[in-house]
Amino acid sequence: MLIQLRIESLAILSHTDLSLSPGFSVITGESGAGKSVLFQALRLLMGYPSKDTWISSQEDSALVEGVFDCQNAHLSDLLRDFLGDETQLVIFRQLHRHKANIVRVNQQSVSLKFLRSLMSDLIMMVGQHDALQLLDTDYQRQLLDQFDPQTITPLYRCYQSAYADYKQAQDRYQHAQTGAQNSQQEPDFSAFKIQELTQLDLTPDEEERLNETRDRLRHMSLLTRTFNNLDHHVKKIQASSTAAHSESGSIAHINPEYEKWVQGFFELDLAAQDLHDKLQSQRHELNTHQEGNLDDVEARLAEIFKFKQKYHTQNPNELLDLLATFKQEFDEKSQLLLDPESLLKAVETSKETAIQAGDALHQAREKIAQRLSNQLCKSLQDLSFPYAQVAFEMCPLSSVLGPNGTHSVQLTFSPNPGEPLKPIQEAASGGELSRLMLAILTLPCDAQPPTFIFDEIDAGIGGITAKNVGQYLAQLGDTHQVICISHLVQVAQSAHHHLSVSKHQSPQRTYSEINCLNDAQRLDEQERMLGQVKQKALSPQ
Repeated sequence: MLIQLRIESLAILSHTDLSLSPGFSVITGESGAGKSVLFQALRLLMGYPSKDTWISSQEDSALVEGVFDCQNAHLSDLLRDFLGDETQLVIFRQLHRHKANIVRVNQQSVSLKFLRSLMSDLIMMVGQHDALQLLDTDYQRQLLDQFDPQTITPLYRCYQSAYADYKQAQDRYQHAQTGAQNSQQEPDFSAFKIQELTQLDLTPDEEERLNETRDRLRHMSLLTRTFNNLDHHVKKIQASSTAAHSESGSIAHINPEYEKWVQGFFELDLAAQDLHDKLQSQRHELNTHQEGNLDDVEARLAEIFKFKQKYHTQNPNELLDLLATFKQEFDEKSQLLLDPESLLKAVETSKETAIQAGDALHQAREKIAQRLSNQLCKSLQDLSFPYAQVAFEMCPLSSVLGPNGTHSVQLTFSPNPGEPLKPIQEAASGGELSRLMLAILTLPCDAQPPTFIFDEIDAGIGGITAKNVGQYLAQLGDTHQVICISHLVQVAQSAHHHLSVSKHQSPQRTYSEINCLNDAQRLDEQERMLGQVKQKALSPQ
């Protein structure tokens, strides 16, 4: 739940410090007063991108900070791990005109992508035009699948895998068929490419190893001479340290300090022996790599470079990938010429597997669609749709298989008794679309966020319907935090808390304030919303 919000120099919101409460809070104000700026500030807390044009024209930076109480929220593993033993999440965003913006969560710098992942469990935000998503059939399918993800997700993944196998088998057959047709009309260079790449006899990472060998060979003389000299010096040190260790042992019994000398010379002797062993190892490695000469290595590198240029590759390992591809294409083409039925059979087999997976997905969707439709109809009754009907219509695809299943999914709607179900694009007005979206977003589920933020979700409605929507939001506020920007007095009357955005102007600047209203101020604001009095400047409670 959002408990504290601070905004500095964001557009016309110069300084705002709000304490927010549980329940249903309504935010009202004249058009242009700054309600949309407040909504953008909340979007910034969600991890949405910013623009430097949002910064107040008289400032070089803007700030948005929100404090969230996560004690009773349904937390994802990501959010739970991030919080640890803490119960509050502090989101801090600072926008700058001329330098990098700052994004911090609990004093840690994070990316916007990570912030969006964290906040998806805490807030659901719905803008003025988000209800239009309901007109998109892909969105309608996603709503259905997300209603019972535990059932749908494994079936959907199974179908996606089977569909991908089918498309791959189909592409392989079509590609081989096209290649077979072309081979009858023009010479086939595949065999030549395979032959010359095979004769190259390239091994993985060969170029990298050759470059290392070339470097060693170029410095072979210097390395050999230096290692020999170093080994000569180390042998002298080793002989001296051995003699010193033996000599000091004869006086160790005289003084305890001399015993430390014995140990010191012993350790020096061990160190000299270790250096000698390492030098011997390096000399052996140099001798091991002397089977080639520099000219041979340079010639091999030039040969590899020529093939890289010819086949337009950056890495010689890509030549090996090309060789494998050429062989596969050649084998498929040959197979089609000799036995076209085998590739065609692979297509038919994978298609049948995908159809079976699609049927299982479709049957699960049909059962879930009935449950979802019943839930929606029940919610719509509380939103002045006593006789509304909702159903998900599923029709077999003409292509049999599609990327998301074997059937199309379309949301149909009938707002009035006696009217047939029609696609929602044809049946719902703007106000009906808003209420349907509200019903969908607030469906009970285990992973429901603790905070809902609506920007004019009540657009396009009025009268008794608006009152019912206000009461619906108030009921939702009994179990969640609901923040709603609204122009409707019927919605404002149902709210547990009322905040007002007012704009003030002077010759030098324009700024807005957000105030929490007491009972008397709420009545004044409701009268203003009805157009009965002039707007008043409201002081904080």
